[in-house]
Amino acid sequence: MSQKVKFINTNQSTFFATTQRRVEAYLKEKGISKNANRSMWAKATFFVAGFFSLYLLILSSWFGTWAMLGMTVALGAFAAFIGFNICHDAIHGSFSRKVGINKGLGYLFYLIGTNPYLWNISHNIVHHTYTNIPGHDEDIEVAPGLIRLDENEAVNKIQRYQHLYAFCLYGLASLSWVLRKDYVKFFQERIGQHRTQHPKREYFNLFFYKILHYFLFIGIPVLVLSNKSPVPYDIDFVRFSLRDRKQVKRTATQEEERIPLYAYGYEEKTVEAGGTKVLVFALEKAPITKGRELVVELFEKNGGRHLQLKVRGKDILQACPLLL
Repeated sequence: MSQKVKFINTNQSTFFATTQRRVEAYLKEKGISKNANRSMWAKATFFVAGFFSLYLLILSSWFGTWAMLGMTVALGAFAAFIGFNICHDAIHGSFSRKVGINKGLGYLFYLIGTNPYLWNISHNIVHHTYTNIPGHDEDIEVAPGLIRLDENEAVNKIQRYQHLYAFCLYGLASLSWVLRKDYVKFFQERIGQHRTQHPKREYFNLFFYKILHYFLFIGIPVLVLSNKSPVPYDIDFVRFSLRDRKQVKRTATQEEERIPLYAYGYEEKTVEAGGTKVLVFALEKAPITKGRELVVELFEKNGGRHLQLKVRGKDILQACPLLL
């Protein structure tokens, strides 16, 4: 149980006042604004534009698996950039001297799945009042049992490696915010030593913007990236072949066609509009050596929507058994 923290009377300590006065004098002397300059606005614009561009490019489904994975990772990074570089400063009231602009930029937290009202309480009020004080500052409770930031916290053997895994683990913090942390903080009696009494509108904001975030980043991708074609897909034939991955000019390409020994679900050769179909083929065992790949080609009858899948040897080794 945490103990109540008492601070020295401000009349008996001039540290804060002296520090604030010196900082303001330095900024005035150097002609530096306390708010965002052009570079900061340019950076903010780049982060927001990059976030929306990556989101739309992912939904376009114009790219291959690795490109889509790379853009997804980049989208997560841009979400972090928005949170730490824009929303953080805006909710602190330092991005702009206009309250309305700061409030609007702070609302970008909703876009990345975080609640700005709760963040203001837990970070601005609690964290900056009880900075790094165990039992009071919940910002240092990153992953209890895995990451130890308090010398009085119980020691876990795995924590000797936290300098290796903490960075990756912290990267998952956004999932906690989106799916758990905001709900827990909102309905607990206190955040740190701050007693929570939420306005009624914040109940609506919590659930409305969470649902909106789930729709944008789960619902829409599921709807858009699935088969939405209004035209049925009639399968003409499926072709399997072992090929060289790299084709050198003026050199004959080694290609071996493989005939399936067994086929499941291949009797009905039509995929209905907007539907899906499972096809299972069994091929004679053959090595997919380094530099070669198994190419699966699906050809549409009287159409041009031909599909191609490339499988390497390591993909086969990582495949899971299929139970029919």
